[in-house]
Amino acid sequence: MKTEIRKIDSRLAATWLTQSKDNRPLRKSHVNYLAREMKEGRWRLTHQGIAFAPDGTLMDGQHRLQAIKEAAIPVYLQISYYEAGDNINFAFPILDRGLIRSISDITRIDTKIIQIYNVLLWLGVSKRRIAPDDYLTFDSKIGHTTRLFLSSCPYQRTYYTPAPVRAAGVMALYLKKAKLEHVSQLFAAWGTGNLSNSLPIVGAFMNYVPSLRSDGRAGNVDKFFASGIYCLLESNSNKSRIHLSQGIVDEYVKEAKETVDNLMQRVNIPKAELIAVKDAEINKLRKILVKKTALDIQAEQALLSKEAKD
Repeated sequence: MKTEIRKIDSRLAATWLTQSKDNRPLRKSHVNYLAREMKEGRWRLTHQGIAFAPDGTLMDGQHRLQAIKEAAIPVYLQISYYEAGDNINFAFPILDRGLIRSISDITRIDTKIIQIYNVLLWLGVSKRRIAPDDYLTFDSKIGHTTRLFLSSCPYQRTYYTPAPVRAAGVMALYLKKAKLEHVSQLFAAWGTGNLSNSLPIVGAFMNYVPSLRSDGRAGNVDKFFASGIYCLLESNSNKSRIHLSQGIVDEYVKEAKETVDNLMQRVNIPKAELIAVKDAEINKLRKILVKKTALDIQAEQALLSKEAKD
């Protein structure tokens, strides 16, 4: 087998894709993910590339090539060419059968934290696959609150505390919608199922959860999250029943999305607002400079006065 590193553009990628045969079906979500990595400058050359059989058939790398074609961004790849003497009948069945690295493996962020981030990022970035770098960026912004939540609400993945509800706990703390003591009290009850001396909203939520689970729709991630926010609001502590309209669900999800997008700097700020912010910063610096200049003049005058007396 021979290998080389080569720059592949969209035209060459399209040509090589025509040589694909007996490969697994393309997964569009994975192609989109790879193309986005290329467009956003996060693609890196590694030992993983594409491979050709002795007769020129593409054996491995169709997702990478399709991503290059769609992104129209040239990237470097390692190309492997099996030769006539190589046993490709042995090699082909074991391609791509290694253990896939999880986001936790890549980022070194605890799995319990990743589960919470999965929900928040999913709500905030239009429900698409998230890059490892996004997790690291997000962790730098909201990691302190997440770890504070987990330390005060020991991890218990129970019937009443799925990931969307735990994500609601983190968001409620981050947005200062609830105090840590109150959040901890509710999660302690939901984690153990113990209703003794608990607030009415605890039992209300436990009665409400079965209706969410029996619905069986993907949109229930939104409803679980919204119901978590609703229950964690201290103003709702004494409510014995939960009724969430779609409007309330949308409101809580929208607030979470805007928060995540702001943290990830994905918000589009109008040019006029950017100019206003810049002007404000300039005025602030001018005031500091004027104040500093005045103080310097006073100090210089005091020094001259002292020297004159001496």
